[in-house]
Amino acid sequence: MADSEVVTIRCRSEVTQLHAANLVADIADAATRARVVVVDLHRTARIDAAGLGALVAGARSCRDAGSALHVVGAHGMVGRALAFTGLARALSPRATAGDPRHDAAVPRPQDDQAP
Repeated sequence: MADSEVVTIRCRSEVTQLHAANLVADIADAATRARVVVVDLHRTARIDAAGLGALVAGARSCRDAGSALHVVGAHGMVGRALAFTGLARALSPRATAGDPRHDAAVPRPQDDQAP
C-alpha cells in the first residue's frame, strides 16, 4: 500500500472553491502512497465551505485507503473555521479512526444518504 510513512501537502494562500477539487485529488493520490497524509495550512490565510468540504472528502479518501489525514498549522480565520466545524479536533494528529471526534467528522457513505 504505502510507499512512505508520511506525505505532506502544503497549501498556500487560500483553500477555496477554486482549489478544492485539486486538494481532494492530491489527498486521494497521497492516501494511496502513505500511511499518513498531512495537510499543512501554515501559509493558508483563507478557507471557504468548499475548502472545508475538500478536507472532509480527503479524510474519506484516506479512510478508504487505510491512511490517516492530519491537518496542521491552521491559524487565524482558517483555524477558527476548523474549530467551529469540529474539523480541528477531528483531523488533528491526536485524533484517529475509532475516536468519536474523528468518526463524527468523517461519516460513512451510508450517512450521506437522505432518508
